[in-house]
Parts: sequence; structure tokens; C-alpha cells
Amino acid sequence: MIARLIAKKHTITSIAGANINIKSLIINTITRNTDARNREYQANLAQRKANLRHKQKPKKIAFNQEAGLFIQDYLTFCRLSLCRPIPQLAERC
Repeated sequence: MIARLIAKKHTITSIAGANINIKSLIINTITRNTDARNREYQANLAQRKANLRHKQKPKKIAFNQEAGLFIQDYLTFCRLSLCRPIPQLAERC
């Protein structure tokens, strides 16, 4: 949609509908996703760049190997004796 409106020579303000927040978003989107060689905004290129940024974004690791070993040891210990639940683990359940 943005690419078609830019091709029809619409201004950023007319694309945003005079909404300042949307105007800023459109300017950032166009700046971030414009082709570096010919300075043209293309929707397919913008989508590829967005997908690449999402792939490169660090992901949150909620459960790592160290936590798994800790829980496994704790459960093994609980089977052998009476124990009370760990508050940190109870909060996550």
C-alpha cells in the first residue's frame, strides 16, 4: 500500500492521514526499508528486510540446559526425601 501511494507521488502526510504518530511510523518504515542502491521503496524488499531483522533478533531462552539439570536434580532429591517446593519454580507454574 505504501509503495503504491509513493509511486502515485502522494506525500507522507497524505499517506498518514495527518496523524503525527502514523506519519513518524511511515517515515521510519520508508527510511529503514528503502533500497540503498536506487533509493526506491518497494514492498517486497521491505518485507524481505523485515523478515531478516526478525530472524536476527535475539530470542528469549526461558529454559536452558542448566535450569533443566537443576530441576532434574531437585526432583531426584524430592523422590528420595520430603522436601518443600522452591518458591521461584512455584511462581512460574
